[in-house]
Amino acid sequence: MTIKLTGQSGGVYSYTATAYDAGSFTAIPGAHTPNQSGSYADMVITGHDKGWVGGTARYSFTATSLPTAGPNAGVPAHVSGDQGSTSTWYELAFPTGTRFAGTGIGTWGWTYRDGHGQHWTDTSANGDGQLPSDGNIA
Repeated sequence: MTIKLTGQSGGVYSYTATAYDAGSFTAIPGAHTPNQSGSYADMVITGHDKGWVGGTARYSFTATSLPTAGPNAGVPAHVSGDQGSTSTWYELAFPTGTRFAGTGIGTWGWTYRDGHGQHWTDTSANGDGQLPSDGNIA
């Protein structure tokens, strides 16, 4: 994650941030597929599909402190889905007790691809990955 200080006023700091994310995924058999629109409604994952995921998210926010000093700005090298929402990932770079405000997450997008030619694209510009053209991983 890249965090840029854009201003300061009265002990409140303004920032923009960009999170770059890339890694792998393993589908959970029996869970609903990511795209639940149209003909995909109520479709479930049928196997232990694995693949690649990558994307970015951009943020604009204010905080009552500076980011944590140190390698990787305090953001863990590996984050699983239970370590906070994508919309607040930037908060991981700040000390406990920091108060946040502002727009938060703006534009974002991730693409998932498996080894069988399936893909799913989930972005802020495509209906959150719920359009038929966004694909699906089943």
